[in-house]
Order: sequence, then C-alpha cells, then structure tokens
Amino acid sequence: MKYARLNALLHRQRIESEERRRLEEHIHRIKQDQPKKYNGAGEPLVVPSSALAPVLMEWKNWYELEHESDYQRGQINTDNPTMFGPMQYLEFHSGLPARRIYGIMRQETKHTSLSIADRLLGAIDKGYLLASGAIPVVPNPHWRMDTWIAYMNKRGCSSDL
Repeated sequence: MKYARLNALLHRQRIESEERRRLEEHIHRIKQDQPKKYNGAGEPLVVPSSALAPVLMEWKNWYELEHESDYQRGQINTDNPTMFGPMQYLEFHSGLPARRIYGIMRQETKHTSLSIADRLLGAIDKGYLLASGAIPVVPNPHWRMDTWIAYMNKRGCSSDL
C-alpha cells in the first residue's frame, strides 16, 4: 500500500512538472508572437487626434449622404440586408472596435497611434494623407527622450537634434 501511494505521488509530480513545462513553452511562444509594447508608453509614432478626427467626420458625412437612399430616415432598407452604416463599415474594414473609432472621432485622446490611424485611413482610401503630410506624424510625447533616441538609432536614423 505504501508503494502505491509513493508511485501515485511520483506520477502526479511528473505530470505536474510536464504540464508546467508545456505551459511555460506556450507562454514563451505567445510572447514571441506579440508585437512589442514599448514599455506601456504606446507606439513611437502617433498622429494628433485633432487632425485625424475631421477627416473621419467628413468621410462619415459623405458616406451617409452617398447612401442616404438606403437609410429611409434611420431605418435600414430591407432590400439590402447586408448594408453597413458608416461606423459598421469602418469597424469591418479597419478591424477596430466601434468604441475605439467613436473615441477617435470625438477626440477623447490627444493622440492616436500611427498603426490605428493607418488602418482607419486605409479603410476609407485616404492613406495618402499620412504620406503627403496632410495629417502630421509626430513622435509619441509619452516617450522619454533617451528612449526615443535609442529607438531611432536602432532603426538606423540619425539622432542629431
């Protein structure tokens, strides 16, 4: 009887150590796949929400006018059940939640990360606004200067200020 308990205890310890090892490997794989978080300070490049919001609002108004016949005073046309409203369109094509899009349009945050701005502008076919400089791309003000310089040096950019 003693040996059975000892065997059961040893077996349980082997199983637990194997499960722990597999869990640690899984966590390691997940961490490798995740994009870098930059120590909670957000992305290194951001867009002022005050420059992005008017573009999105203008597009939203254009979309509503363009699809006005589909709306019937706020009601969706039953002949076209797959029709999107402007927010559903942005949500679907950018992959961002509607709440985040509303927050940007209402300028709830001072800055929007470059990747999010790029996804939104790409969804409305206005990605050229970032490349042309119509919407400025600026360094994230939440980053410390030494962190910013190290990031730019890592990318091969000059750190001359």
